[in-house]
Amino acid sequence: MISWFFTNIGTIVVALMLLAVVGLIIGLTLRKRRINGSSGCSCGCSGCAMESQCHKKG
Repeated sequence: MISWFFTNIGTIVVALMLLAVVGLIIGLTLRKRRINGSSGCSCGCSGCAMESQCHKKG
């Protein structure tokens, strides 16, 4: 097991870096949508049956 790990360390590191970049992109995109007030499904809230659950009115 350890020899397999050391043989493939380069591939493992690159895969982890790619996963981190993809996660960062997804996180920033979701944060930007939330700040701009967009809904999670990106189809708008007018006529949506779940509007009251998504955007609770205080």
